Amino acid sequence: MSLITITSSFGCGAEAIARNVTEQLGAVLYDDDRLQQEAIKMGFSSEDMKSFDQTAPGLLSRLLRRRPVEYLELMGAAVYEVARRGEGVILGNGAAYFLRDFGCALHLRIHASDEFRISRIMETQKINEEEAKNLVRKADSDLRGFLQFSFQMDCDDIGLYDAIINVSKIGPAAAAAQIVAMARTREIRECSLTALEA
Repeated sequence: MSLITITSSFGCGAEAIARNVTEQLGAVLYDDDRLQQEAIKMGFSSEDMKSFDQTAPGLLSRLLRRRPVEYLELMGAAVYEVARRGEGVILGNGAAYFLRDFGCALHLRIHASDEFRISRIMETQKINEEEAKNLVRKADSDLRGFLQFSFQMDCDDIGLYDAIINVSKIGPAAAAAQIVAMARTREIRECSLTALEA
């Protein structure tokens, strides 16, 4: 089994791709909800977790103003706990940054053109083009600001990822198939066996 981190910009459809990948691999998807459950199991209170509702608009800018250090400690602890197991798919939550020196993970970036993202957001959220453009701009700005503040890193630094997949070019199904093929390589599977020691 493999440990995979997926980083994505808002509107790329990474959630659906990650679900497809975990179904094909028989792996666990560590999305926002699952990582929150992990943090609660580790002793963080559910009240702590409620303050980090990642589905609410403007989460990243709110965290920068409120309790960014506590957020980083909380999510870092949950991500490290998952990484210790050596398998699963961690979606977002800074996993690629927390685990940047952890060689036993496959770090992926899901990318899409602005046109693809705007069109997808218009369709899924039933909003007009201008509203979708504004959401994309704000989400990108929030993400960049948060990652720069938290990790002093640029999410567009290609050195952070083992592969970048352009979903607007190949589509979500092919993106998932590519990830599954990479995860099933001997090198990735063997590396995951040493995750605990790493």
